[in-house]
Amino acid sequence: MIEGSCCLIRTVMSLSNSPMSVKKHSRFLTKKAGRILLVTTVLFIVSFLLFQHSTTGNSLFNSPFPGEGRKQPKRPIAEEDIATEANSNKDGQISNRKNDHVVDVTTVNDKAKKPSSNQPNIAEDSSDNIGYNPADRYQKILDMAPVIIFSKTTCPYSLKLKSLLTQNYQFTPDYVVIELDLEKRTKELQFYISQQTGRKTVPNLLVNGKSMGGHDEISALHSKGELLKSIEDWSDKKVTVTPKQKST
Repeated sequence: MIEGSCCLIRTVMSLSNSPMSVKKHSRFLTKKAGRILLVTTVLFIVSFLLFQHSTTGNSLFNSPFPGEGRKQPKRPIAEEDIATEANSNKDGQISNRKNDHVVDVTTVNDKAKKPSSNQPNIAEDSSDNIGYNPADRYQKILDMAPVIIFSKTTCPYSLKLKSLLTQNYQFTPDYVVIELDLEKRTKELQFYISQQTGRKTVPNLLVNGKSMGGHDEISALHSKGELLKSIEDWSDKKVTVTPKQKST
């Protein structure tokens, strides 16, 4: 393209400098017109070269073919590309690690949850709770006597049951009363008793480790005159119950 432009310039110059040519083409061109044409052609060629240089860079001068040898700028690697490449290379290992982390956090949160309403809060006093085992305490209580009454000093039904038995019956061996509200770990022990006997409230009368009821059940047997025989049967004759003589 540059060589063709140079040939065009030489032709124009030859036409403008040759008298014969000027005379031959006097109808179309004059000297002045030839010079103007020359300058216009040169400006056109220079503008064309500048335009090519601005669009193709230095490749126009470095390579015989326009556009050849031009280096394409490298596209910056975006963060999304890096993340995509990492996920494809590790076959989901990053996602799995994130899921594992969620599981760990969920496990920590589960451990921090408060105990449910049907379980005692065993963390009220950690110093008193060290070494405490409600199962051991429960077994020691059962070893005290065949008949055990779990009670509370502030429970009116517990007071009524204790009064009924004390005033009307003599137990041999005598029954043992355990006041749960005086125990060091009341909630833990009462919860364990409810699991073993199936009864969550007091009073709770046990014979040979089995719950025979509370105030209403024992009072009903007393009213029918069946309490004495019932307790002896429940204890496999290990307990003797005799009615007390009422003073006149």
